[in-house]
Amino acid sequence: MLNEKRVKLMTQMAMYESKEGQTDFKISGYYQKDYIGLHTWIMVIWSTIGYAITAGAVFFIFLDEIFANPSLLRFLILGGILLAGYIATVVISVIVAHNFYKKKHVDARKRVKRFNRELIQLSKMYEKEIR
Repeated sequence: MLNEKRVKLMTQMAMYESKEGQTDFKISGYYQKDYIGLHTWIMVIWSTIGYAITAGAVFFIFLDEIFANPSLLRFLILGGILLAGYIATVVISVIVAHNFYKKKHVDARKRVKRFNRELIQLSKMYEKEIR
């Protein structure tokens, strides 16, 4: 005979597994520190590429103005501004990525733990039915 509570639980678990469960299982397969570190480094790489493209575009836009009155001091100031902008971009992207991926890992881990508890509950329901 079908147990209505068990069927509902199995349906709920199947929906989770087919939707967000696949990504949650992949995420929770990492240690939190490893997952955050990996994705933070990826974010730093992409931020560097984006900053280089943006700085290059701005450089080519203002190329005439930059070389209109060349001097060593002007180039040092420009280099300092570029370096400060890059450092600020990387620091901000690291902070944002760390917080985002930490929350993502914690949330995925909670959902996987809930799924595991439901598996145990389902197993107990089967054991009761067999007895």
